[in-house]
Amino acid sequence: MKKWISLFLVVLILIPFSINMVGAENTNQICGSNETNYAEDENRASGLILSWGLSIARQGDSTLKIVGDTICDTTVVKCGFKNLKVERRLNSSSSWTEYYSYGNQYVDTNTAHFYDELTVDSNYQYRVTCKHYAKKNILNTQSISNTSNIVTF
Repeated sequence: MKKWISLFLVVLILIPFSINMVGAENTNQICGSNETNYAEDENRASGLILSWGLSIARQGDSTLKIVGDTICDTTVVKCGFKNLKVERRLNSSSSWTEYYSYGNQYVDTNTAHFYDELTVDSNYQYRVTCKHYAKKNILNTQSISNTSNIVTF
């Protein structure tokens, strides 16, 4: 009987570790442009990022307005955007190329907002891509890939 109780207790202890090792399933999040972007839990933890968004808008003849948000659990100590970049393509092309890179944009709180206005060339379509990022500690991080809507100049 003691063996069965011991085995039962060992299984109870190991269940949370096996769940974290398997990872979280993919989730969907609707972002600012009313387009559905598919998110992937790519690192060790899930549930650290509560909501996220990334959108762009045309402002005048040559200005691209970029807005992003990453809202995290209150236990998060670093929050933001990894590899935030603007991509473009010719209107008739299907190949995106990097136009401008903001790199990594982090804050040491649980909420990160990004806003910028960028002068761009006409006759192109533009979009912004990034990974929303959250860090609770060295072993608990989460990142979610995101791509904004597309704007034509």
